[in-house]
Amino acid sequence: MLALLLAIDFKGQQAVHVNIGAFRSSGTEVVTLRDKLVGQSVHVYLGFVAKDRSRQSSSQYLGVLDQW
Repeated sequence: MLALLLAIDFKGQQAVHVNIGAFRSSGTEVVTLRDKLVGQSVHVYLGFVAKDRSRQSSSQYLGVLDQW
């Protein structure tokens, strides 16, 4: 399974995403945020998809990174 990540600032309507990230078994993924997102409250979502895209999970809300 591959990670799908979304980081979104609802107030400023900016987002960054990783469509096909690291394998789930690696336990780690990194998202590089745009300069416009730095200092904003960013909501983070995570999901997984099979490498052949035949299966996918529901997304999971991980929480908010508040003005970091």
